Amino acid sequence: MKIRIGFVSNSSSSSFVIVGIRSKRLCDKILESANLNEEQLWANWDMCTDHGQYRVNGIDIVWGDSCDEPLIGLDISLRFKKGHGFKRIYKELVAALKKIGITGFLPSEKVGFHYGQING
Repeated sequence: MKIRIGFVSNSSSSSFVIVGIRSKRLCDKILESANLNEEQLWANWDMCTDHGQYRVNGIDIVWGDSCDEPLIGLDISLRFKKGHGFKRIYKELVAALKKIGITGFLPSEKVGFHYGQING
């Protein structure tokens, strides 16, 4: 997903906005559900939607802004255009995680809006 407003020249970065959770634990569970590890994911260009942003089983995994833990969530760019709000996107995320066998979050895994930039 690239969001650009105004004139941008020779930029190799892209922005992201997702409803999600910063969690290495959930990332590992999502990858496990697809029989992948991080190295295999990074090497799989079919799953790459943009610099540092991958989609596995309909869930976005984003490494950006020099974060140690990946963001797990749903890209909101198209969902907002369709009029989806935070609660609806949250429910979609919970349903997508449940579909691959992930239920419940740790207290530190709070769902929220996350945004940033990925330099590629």
